[in-house]
Amino acid sequence: HDPVRFKRYVSHIEKDSTLELGAPTVGWARQAIRSMDTIHSPGFVEEVMIPVVICTAGEDALVSADAQRLVADRLPNGKQLVIPGSKHELMVELDVLRAQFFTAFDEL
Repeated sequence: HDPVRFKRYVSHIEKDSTLELGAPTVGWARQAIRSMDTIHSPGFVEEVMIPVVICTAGEDALVSADAQRLVADRLPNGKQLVIPGSKHELMVELDVLRAQFFTAFDEL
């Protein structure tokens, strides 16, 4: 939502194309599935004792807010913070949206 931050993000990629993310590879997909299997295995998440805040973009088209909530609910010292109106890249958002992330970060 922040055109200035987005333009800066794009300008870095234009200067150095190696910074650009490409399409997911088969290896990336394989590891993502392994990670999801691990997270969903009984007892795994429940053993994470450190405090965790899962910051969820309210308008994320790539990551499931419901899946993040299911994991957050299983964390003994965890919670989910949904930031309404934000999209996938929270650090490229408007200040009012980023501030919610940084407040949660500082509180953690």
